[in-house]
Amino acid sequence: MYTSIMEDGVIYKTSFDEDGKITGTKMFTDSKKMVSSDGILWDSSRQKLYVADILNNAVHSVGTDASVETLHQNADTSGADGSLDQPVVLLLRDDQLIVVNMDIAWITPKGAALNTEVEAPFNLSVIDL
Repeated sequence: MYTSIMEDGVIYKTSFDEDGKITGTKMFTDSKKMVSSDGILWDSSRQKLYVADILNNAVHSVGTDASVETLHQNADTSGADGSLDQPVVLLLRDDQLIVVNMDIAWITPKGAALNTEVEAPFNLSVIDL
């Protein structure tokens, strides 16, 4: 089981025995590439986690070896052109990641996120895998 601490951009891995009892939890990845780790999604066919980095307008993939690759990142935009605008939730559809953006610049402390203002609600982005 993978869990994240959103504000720290880290992911933990919890292991279980055959009876479903927890055998341990350890830091899985703590990459400087991830500022935050809001939404995470497991892709069993590719054996990767996908991570929505709300504070850095980015989406990353994490391999089973804990390596982090940035799939897409953009500066502060409105999202009108399909770019990321504070991504929070990921959905896998065939070879595409559907990204739900939650443009909430008003709630993040000044300087904590790339986004600086709230624009019209352009909520979805698509990343081809």
